[in-house]
Amino acid sequence: MTGTIGAVAGSGDISDAVVRPGVEWAIEFIRARRQTDPGFRYPSKLRQFLGKSSLTAADVRIIRRLIDHDEAFRALAAGSIGDDALPVVRLWIKRPDGWEAAIREIAAEDERRQDAERGATEAARERRRREAAETRARTAEAARDDAVTRLNDVESQLVEAQHRRSELERELGDVRAELTDARNELRHERDRLAAARQRLNDAAEGQRDAADAVERAEQLRDEAMRDRSLTVAESADLHEVLEQARRLAERIIEISPGPERRTRAPLAVPGRYAGDPTGAARHLVGTGATVIVDGYNVAKRWRPDADLRTQREVLIAAAEVMVTRHGADVVVVFDGDEVVGSHRSGRSPIRVMWSPRGTTADDVIRAEVQRLPLSRPLVVVTDDRAIIDDVRAAGANHVSSSAFIGLLEG
Repeated sequence: MTGTIGAVAGSGDISDAVVRPGVEWAIEFIRARRQTDPGFRYPSKLRQFLGKSSLTAADVRIIRRLIDHDEAFRALAAGSIGDDALPVVRLWIKRPDGWEAAIREIAAEDERRQDAERGATEAARERRRREAAETRARTAEAARDDAVTRLNDVESQLVEAQHRRSELERELGDVRAELTDARNELRHERDRLAAARQRLNDAAEGQRDAADAVERAEQLRDEAMRDRSLTVAESADLHEVLEQARRLAERIIEISPGPERRTRAPLAVPGRYAGDPTGAARHLVGTGATVIVDGYNVAKRWRPDADLRTQREVLIAAAEVMVTRHGADVVVVFDGDEVVGSHRSGRSPIRVMWSPRGTTADDVIRAEVQRLPLSRPLVVVTDDRAIIDDVRAAGANHVSSSAFIGLLEG
């Protein structure tokens, strides 16, 4: 490498990016000279770059190589470099002694300055990130405290609401039990009223029969009085006859059969329940009919592996729930009044009956069907064939034990 401007120096270890300002200055120099001196001579291969508004990295590499090997052009261009030109431009075009080291120093200084600027920029950016993070942390902490406060308030309100709900559920249970008692009492009162009306009708019919008997006795008396040929003895006999007639009338009243007994009409089941025994059972229970349950017949089918006490308690508990839900009048009949635990304490929405010694639950069910007024619709739950035949003959509806169990489980 020579120390003169005209010498060709190798500068391959200096990057194209460092000498780009010199390359760009050379292209602008050619453009300016061509405008003032159309005959200006320059490396012809540089003509392709004069029309570009910006140079690519490949362009810079080609232009740099062409100028590196054209000492005459560099010497001509060196005379046109002004004092305001960048040091890199002046060094790369004029190429005095030590120009490569000087360019490297300028590049190193630029790199240090850029590193410093990048460091300052990164520090400022890091400071802003830290400040933003601290702000977010403070905001999040405040939000957390606020959320904790709201959560505590909500938990307090929830506990209070749960207590209130428990109180309301207890009150609702009491109201439902009272309502069930009132409904049962109303049904019983209606049964008593129907029975009283039946007795009144029977008494009225007997009174009419007695009146007819008295009328016939009076006719006999009148006929006897018209017989003027009777003696005093015969008159005494007449009084005896009248007394006998009176006693006959009283006997007629006693043995009067009254009006012909009506037959209980079974409840109609809509056709949509055909093939749906549980649905039909739900419909019948919901009509308000009195439901008589053959206790052990249902309980043993429902819980065959349990002991008798458990079978009874499970059935009674489920029936109580069903009564509360459907408002039905339910009577559950078990065998054996002497069974331990048969006398339950506490209020229940259903009636539990026990057959006395020497009597079966089947007999109690039949008697209950006969006891209740004919105006009261009845539903009997059992799988006992004999009971089914008897209660159907008495006008009651029948529900199988399995259908009733399906209703209890639903």
